[in-house]
Amino acid sequence: MIRARAGRIGGQRDEAPRARMQSGAIGALRAFVTARWAEITCALILLLMAVALVRSLPHHTITTDETVHIPAGYANWNRHDFAPNNEHPPLAKLWATLPWLVLDPPEPPLTQATTPAKRTIDTGRYFWQLNADRMADLLFWARVPMIGLTLLLGALIFGCGRRLFGPRAGLLAVALFSLEPTVLAHGPIVHTDIPASVAYLGWWAALAHYAARPSWRRATIVGLVSGAALATKYNLLVLLPLGALALAILWLLAPRRGGARTPIVAHGAIIALLILLVVNAVYFFGRQPLTATDIAWLRDDDPARAAWVLPLMRALTPLVPPYYQLGAYTVLTHNADGHPAGLLGEFSTQGWWYYFPVAFALKTTLPFLLLTLAGLGWALWRLLRARDWRFLLILGPLAIFAASTMSSQINIGVRHFLPVFPFCFLLAGALLNRLLGKLSQRPQRQKAGARFRTIAGLILVALLLGWQAVESVRAYPDDLSYLNGLASAEPRWYYLSDSNVEWGQDVGALADYLHARGETTVRAAIATPETLGLLGITPVDLLSAESATAPPTRYIAIGASFLNGSVIDVTRPGYNQDALAAYRLRAPEVVFGGSIYLYRAESLPNPPALVAPLPEGAYRAAIGVRDGPETLRPGEVRTLRLRVTNEGAVAWPATGADDARNQLRIGNRWLVPGSGAVAQDDGRNALTFAILPGETGDLQLTITAPQQPGDYTLEIDMVQEGVAWFGARGGTPTRVAVRVRP
Repeated sequence: MIRARAGRIGGQRDEAPRARMQSGAIGALRAFVTARWAEITCALILLLMAVALVRSLPHHTITTDETVHIPAGYANWNRHDFAPNNEHPPLAKLWATLPWLVLDPPEPPLTQATTPAKRTIDTGRYFWQLNADRMADLLFWARVPMIGLTLLLGALIFGCGRRLFGPRAGLLAVALFSLEPTVLAHGPIVHTDIPASVAYLGWWAALAHYAARPSWRRATIVGLVSGAALATKYNLLVLLPLGALALAILWLLAPRRGGARTPIVAHGAIIALLILLVVNAVYFFGRQPLTATDIAWLRDDDPARAAWVLPLMRALTPLVPPYYQLGAYTVLTHNADGHPAGLLGEFSTQGWWYYFPVAFALKTTLPFLLLTLAGLGWALWRLLRARDWRFLLILGPLAIFAASTMSSQINIGVRHFLPVFPFCFLLAGALLNRLLGKLSQRPQRQKAGARFRTIAGLILVALLLGWQAVESVRAYPDDLSYLNGLASAEPRWYYLSDSNVEWGQDVGALADYLHARGETTVRAAIATPETLGLLGITPVDLLSAESATAPPTRYIAIGASFLNGSVIDVTRPGYNQDALAAYRLRAPEVVFGGSIYLYRAESLPNPPALVAPLPEGAYRAAIGVRDGPETLRPGEVRTLRLRVTNEGAVAWPATGADDARNQLRIGNRWLVPGSGAVAQDDGRNALTFAILPGETGDLQLTITAPQQPGDYTLEIDMVQEGVAWFGARGGTPTRVAVRVRP
């Protein structure tokens, strides 16, 4: 009994240290979690985001730009060849293809190309043809590093939000970031947009850190981040003058801040040296000379400009790699020349100053859009009224990049606006944090008014975050083509084009659908037809002469950007943006991801040509002028965009330019106001597609103003050649008052 009692006592003594150790470990863990709760929560949010991004990868095939970016990055590693795809700096491509150094896919041999653009396209085409059986695996491992960069961007947003407004604001910002469809869409894609967002936010954070207390260590960080930014995307060259301006201001203010000016100059020198070091490092410190193809292209593109650009590039070569210089030149000339784009049913090669605000308004979720607008107003008020300079660190970078991007004439995707998004998330997080107020006090201990505001703030924040989550779930997995509720009045292809909607991401789904139905050929007008070929489906270009003579196919596939016409090659004879307008009104058999529309070929009847006058009562058309002129110069030529509805009971067949009697045209006459006399019988445009009864089509009409100045009535009407104008047979033409001014 004594031994048993002693054993129990001894056992208790043995267990006591262990219990104390366990209690101490639990206490330490509790203390760690209490101290690092925000960082742990941020890590969990980003972990969930990473899972969502990885799970989305099988749903999307390779996008248009990835077909060339990824092989170019591999050529950078393997051959130190920076000629392909030089219009984008190599850092992001090197990062994406880092896993390929282990996968070791074969590269095609070098090929001769007549232009730099063809060289880039051929490099990608031949690579994927050689590696078609490994395409999915190679694409997966190229996208995984990009997901890592996206998570880094989320961590940066949290860090900046915590530093400026507290940990709760940082968490709310990163929560919005992790649920935004545009971020989820571009997060895994091998391109420069997410990397540029990381670099831009990181640069401003590093600059603010340095400006608070200049030092050699902080100047080194600024230099490294600046070099990485310039090696990521050419439009971040705007950081060079901004950095120089910031250093100049710090130099001027140094004595007032209790410091010396000399260190600022020295810091500027080390920053410049580090920029050159990083840029040269990503080119492996090589000086690959421009090929004869590149030099010939420079001279052919603009001989006068080439006369001074080539000597300047040779002079800069000891400091800056030649292909970095050529890439920057290519982007500048591309921007000057413009790029075909679509916006709200309109087309332009020079873009619109308001393109990116409109794209942002349509492509972001409504709760995030509302929070951004409210946050901008609140931040401006706080900055001006309360002199809260924290908001200058958000509004300044946001405004600078937004203004720079809005001046661009390359309007092909909201992705070019992505570096603005982190600052909007920070504003939204700060505003939500403000709505929550001080939750340290329990609501029951607060006064009635304060208690009501606290509860209302909690409910509002919960509703906004819940709404954001619902929109994110609704968009999945078609985040790339996502449009919010503001874009509900028209079909999705109407609002935006290119990488906003169709970027080749759904070609795999199209191929699977066709394979399941035993189809191996399809007539197609889509963003990446070559990918179809790699997936076992032979594409026949719907807009080529080959399509007219090739054997019929069961299906016709048309991408959203081709439906709205913004990417149709209008240099082809007989083609304009409305070349595929007949399909806009047809019901597709299936739509893949909101980006590719698949039609049964037999569902598109082609009414026979008219051989007699229309029956009585069939001369009915409703014509809307989408951009009618109010004033013109004498003899001025203008192309109008019209929306025409067939309100009769007879189909309007498509007609060629050579068709004559009995065929329908859209035309116009110039009338003298008051008298109705015809001053000038003017334009005629053929129907390039059939319009069935009750259907509406977008047509174009080229008009020429009268030579004599004065006031006129522009009458637009359908006409059956050799028979009558619709207005003479009971129809109602459209009339617009126009003044012809000398």
